[in-house]
Amino acid sequence: MARNDHFSAFAATYAEFRPTYPPALFAKIAELAPATEHAWDCATGNGQAAVSLTDHFGNITATDVGAAMIENAQPHPQVTYAVGSAEPPPD
Repeated sequence: MARNDHFSAFAATYAEFRPTYPPALFAKIAELAPATEHAWDCATGNGQAAVSLTDHFGNITATDVGAAMIENAQPHPQVTYAVGSAEPPPD
C-alpha cells in the first residue's frame, strides 16, 4: 500500500458508500478555470468526480496513490487514470 493510501483495501466497495457531488459544483469549477481543454483530478478515488468533470472539460487526468482505486475507477473515454500522488502534478 502506498503512502496515504487509506482506501485501496476496500476499493471495490468504496463507490457504493461514496456520496455524490451536485452538478453545480462541477459547473462552478469550470466557470472558474482559466481553460477547459484539460483538468486534473488529484486523489480521484473511484473516478466519480473525474467522470462528472467530463461534462465541462475536454480531457481529464485522474490520479490516486492507491493502485486498487485506479483499478476500480469508473471507465470513461475522456478520462485517463494513473497511479500518482498530488506532488508533483502529471505532465
